[in-house]
Amino acid sequence: MRAALRFRVLIVLMIVFGICSLASAAEEDMGIWKPTNLKPAYLTGPSGVRVGPTGDVWAFLDGPTSQTPLVLVRSTDGGDSWTTVTQQITSSNWLEPLVLDSQNCAWVYTPEWGLSRFPPDVDLLTTTGLGLVAPSSPTPIVFSPDGYLYRINFDGGVDRISMSGQVRTTPFLEGPIMDLAVDSKGALFAAGNKVYRSHDGGLTWETVFQDSTGNIVHQISVTQDDTVYFTYPNGERSTDGGETWESFDPGWSWVGPLQAVWGLPDGSIASAVARAYHPGALSAAWADDPPVPMWGSVVRSWDKGNTWVEFLPGVAREDYQEGWVVGTHGDRVYAYFRFVDGKTSQNGLYRMLLPQRAAAGKDWPKY
Repeated sequence: MRAALRFRVLIVLMIVFGICSLASAAEEDMGIWKPTNLKPAYLTGPSGVRVGPTGDVWAFLDGPTSQTPLVLVRSTDGGDSWTTVTQQITSSNWLEPLVLDSQNCAWVYTPEWGLSRFPPDVDLLTTTGLGLVAPSSPTPIVFSPDGYLYRINFDGGVDRISMSGQVRTTPFLEGPIMDLAVDSKGALFAAGNKVYRSHDGGLTWETVFQDSTGNIVHQISVTQDDTVYFTYPNGERSTDGGETWESFDPGWSWVGPLQAVWGLPDGSIASAVARAYHPGALSAAWADDPPVPMWGSVVRSWDKGNTWVEFLPGVAREDYQEGWVVGTHGDRVYAYFRFVDGKTSQNGLYRMLLPQRAAAGKDWPKY
């Protein structure tokens, strides 16, 4: 009888301890950036990190030399542990595009097969884009909700790629195409010296934004609420799928446009902005020279881009150089940060658990 009682007490204590441990782990990330265990020395950069629909994090790791192939790794626990998916990734001097589809499969370029698809739970390569080799410069790839991938092709058009690897090339678009985005309804946006929109998978296009100044749109983003954002360098947003546009100028002391805009689970948006000065970016070797503009500050807006504040809680400012938001899932946000070499902080992937609303009618915490 006593043995049975002791066993029950032990089980209860184990459950309580487990719950407390999970709560403690969550609290460690609550409201501040904390480093994950992704190998920081060889992380290729922000375009090589993506968060899948189930919360898995995928990343490219670069080898110690330029001849070392890139390694594709995956984490199912928010970045605490990582497994190698494949080491057969094309190695180059530019950041490799990585995109995840709705089945949490990674699409990457490989040297022998072209554009290929890697399932999350097996090491076997599934070749679906035979012959679709990596272009000579970074080329965005986007996944649409109807099961197609889109990429910018060599001739200035857009390729639509099915899950089985069938390719349909869309008509040539005027001028250079720099970026692609897709909303939840499947509308496809292509950005360059104009912003184009297609409702039929790229068969036909219409111009939804054109500016007389000749500025080129380098980055276009669609957040979870289907708001479209781009900068050129002042900001434009559309809440009706590109039918109408509103200008926004946050008044930030930036150099150049915003990078990708991410919708956060608490209703705010986040991005990265170029700054002309970072305390950690200056060294004695060139302290007398003008500071070099960098993609430095991770910033956040609560009013769809009208005003911005820095979004760096927990980041060591004396070491900090630059950062980018790279993905979200649930209440967790991931960012890539880089710090001054030799300082205490490490380069690599960081995460934050966003605080929850305290009570109905209360404001969200603002940093």
